[in-house]
Amino acid sequence: MCEILERILQKARAEARAEGHAEGRADVAENMLRTGNFTGESIAQLCSLTVKQVHQIKNSISQ
Repeated sequence: MCEILERILQKARAEARAEGHAEGRADVAENMLRTGNFTGESIAQLCSLTVKQVHQIKNSISQ
C-alpha cells in the first residue's frame, strides 16, 4: 500500500514541476515579446513552445 501512495506522490510532484517549467517558459516568452526584439518563431524555438502558444501569449498581453 505504501508503494502505491509513494508512486502517486511522485507523479503529483512530477506534474507540479512540469507545470512550473511551463509557466516559466511562458514568462520568458512574455518578456521577450515585450522587448520587441524577437520574432514569434524565434521565441517559440528558444522557449520550447509552439508558435501558436507564443501568439496566445502575445494576445493575452495585448488585452
